[in-house]
This record gives sequence, structure tokens and C-alpha cells, in this order.
Amino acid sequence: MTDKIESTGGLKQKILKAKALFFDLDGTLIDTDYSNFLSYKKAIERVKKSPVNFVINPDKRITRRNIRAFVPDLNDEEYDKVIEIKEKLYSSNLHAAELNGAVANMLDEYSDKKLILVTNGRQERADLLLSHFYLSDKFTRKYYRENMTSDNKYQDVLSSLRIDASLVFVFENDESEIAAAVAAGIPSENILKVA
Repeated sequence: MTDKIESTGGLKQKILKAKALFFDLDGTLIDTDYSNFLSYKKAIERVKKSPVNFVINPDKRITRRNIRAFVPDLNDEEYDKVIEIKEKLYSSNLHAAELNGAVANMLDEYSDKKLILVTNGRQERADLLLSHFYLSDKFTRKYYRENMTSDNKYQDVLSSLRIDASLVFVFENDESEIAAAVAAGIPSENILKVA
């Protein structure tokens, strides 16, 4: 993960004009790919009772939606068990998560603004990560998967906060979520794609 944010295009001025800063969690504030991978791999090995031969792919995060692409012979019962075990194992793999220092520094630098966590992650897992990195008290509000009523997390949060989309600045790593933010009315110049 990078510990640097490029200041091109008047980044600081855009952030200063914003009333609220929206922070995505996974891949933006904290790189969770490896901890997630380890948790799934260990869960699959427990369910299958044998080692699995797949390696982390930096271009394709393993999720509950695509797990069968990694393990095509999982039946429905095994799938449910893998998901259950993965959730239990996640805390033991927090050591593999990495804080994006540059993005985390924004929480302190702009603490006078509304700092909003906007994640598709489950609350229990997200809170575990935030606590691990001592970030729990940094946010004005937190929105998790359980708070979402549509497929567009940004639209849901904007509606809940009743805030003008043009007054928001977003930190996000995922192209499809960036598109969702734009679709929700957040100007593309108010979105920083975090690498």
C-alpha cells in the first residue's frame, strides 16, 4: 500500500472546500487483501480437509461472491461452512492487513470536517479492522453493508446524511465504486482513486 498521496490537481483545495470526506475501507484506508486471502484459504482447507493450491491474485480479490471460481467443486453446504469459518478466522489474520498511512493521515489532518466511513464490509469485520489500527474514534459516522438499502453505497449515505453531493470528497480504490459515487452525483474531480 502506498504511504503517499499525490497532490496533483489542487487536491488540498478540493478537500478544504468539502464539508464531508467519505472513506472506503478495504483497499483504500486498509489493504485487507492478504488477510482476507489467508482467512479464506485456511477456511477452505478446513472444510476440504486438504491443502488448496491457489495463490493470492493482486488483480482478483477472493470474496463470497467469487469463491467458487477459486474452488469450483464447493457444494452449497461446504460454501456456507467456508463463509462461517472464514469470519471466525479473520481476527487471527489481522497481522496481514496493512494501513495506508497517507489516507489515514487525512483523518487527522482534516479532523475538523465530517469524516464518514462508507464500506460494503460487514460491521463486525470493519470494526475489528478499525480497532486493530486505532481508527475507531476517527469517524463522525460509519456506514456498513448492514446500513445499505441499494447497490450504491454512496447514494445511500448521501440520502441518509442529506448532504449535497458536490460538497463531498471521496477516497476510493475500486473503479466500480468510483462509478457509483459519480452516479450518486459526486463530481469526479472530488474523488481520489487510491492505488
